Amino acid sequence: LHFFTDQEVIDRMARVVAECELISMLNERGHSDYFERDINWTGDTHKNDGINVGTLGLTPAQLTALSMLKDEKIARALRLIGGGNLFVDATHKTISSASCLVLMTLPKDTKHKFFLGGVASQRFWLRAEQLGYSVQPLNAPLSMFARLEAVEGLDYDEMEKLKHQRSIFRGIANFDNSTEEILLLKITRADAPAERTKRLPLNKILFMVNDKI
Repeated sequence: LHFFTDQEVIDRMARVVAECELISMLNERGHSDYFERDINWTGDTHKNDGINVGTLGLTPAQLTALSMLKDEKIARALRLIGGGNLFVDATHKTISSASCLVLMTLPKDTKHKFFLGGVASQRFWLRAEQLGYSVQPLNAPLSMFARLEAVEGLDYDEMEKLKHQRSIFRGIANFDNSTEEILLLKITRADAPAERTKRLPLNKILFMVNDKI
């Protein structure tokens, strides 16, 4: 675990997260994943999939910006003209308010690294909440860097932008190519949310084959 508490470092990392989130949301596949799969816009409590948008703690301005980005035509236009700076600024401001950013890493040659990373992440997250901290995953940079490595679903401009952001990110974290980033978290002191995201039932996320996970 790597803890970042210096405000200048948090601010620089927040900018990388914000830039990567915009790239992800304007990307054709990323747009579909986020707005159709990851977010539940209807507030339907019977819908198991997707995070209820009302639980994200967004300001009215951020919610308006997301609602606009949800329109594929607007997202496509912003992508073509290189727009979206207001979204980046708003996201950067939200993340830079963190008390701490936590980055979990493992050596790239670690067997079952993502499974082990998931176990460790869950333990850390649960303990942090027991101590009264709010934990928010910041998935965009790590997922987009992974897609960059796989050369999957990205055009030339997106790849160049991500290469630049990855260089900044690794420079801040002081990592080389032998390290695999597993999870990035924003840690803050905050009141308990008025509404919690609905959890999937265990049988939807854990599959046993011959008594083995």
